[in-house]
Amino acid sequence: MSDLLIIYCHCSLYFIKLVADMENMDKDARSKLVMKAFPPLDQLKGRELDQRARAAGETFVVDDRIKTHQLRNIFSAIEKMRTRYQQNPKYSDDLENELFLLKPKLAYAAGRQRGIRNHLFTFIENAIHGVTEDSAIDKDKAVRNFFALLESVVGYHKYYENQ
Repeated sequence: MSDLLIIYCHCSLYFIKLVADMENMDKDARSKLVMKAFPPLDQLKGRELDQRARAAGETFVVDDRIKTHQLRNIFSAIEKMRTRYQQNPKYSDDLENELFLLKPKLAYAAGRQRGIRNHLFTFIENAIHGVTEDSAIDKDKAVRNFFALLESVVGYHKYYENQ
């Protein structure tokens, strides 16, 4: 029983440190993390997905001043993809095409709204690359991580918008 308590305390302290590190991250470090290329998304663990989503959500609010409706417009296209994927949960050429065709939609939004151009366009483009690159071994896991990442970004965006 005492071993479990020690493990629990260690995990709790690690989580508190992780949250403190994220909250103390300066603007430049946060921006670099948001703009950093993704490795294949099937290789990322929940902790790194969460770190990236939190940094992105905060950057989109604090630095880029992206409003919820702007983010929701982009996320709605991703949600449609997710719904289709859930009906047939298998990576396919059609899904890959949808991911690639999300880029022109983002480019259009970035052309109209400067805030999207700053970080959001590159962030999502890098995430798409993390799914579609050849080194992603488990494409289905990569797609699920992509959807989880972007859903988390929306959640953190809402959190920071209300601060």
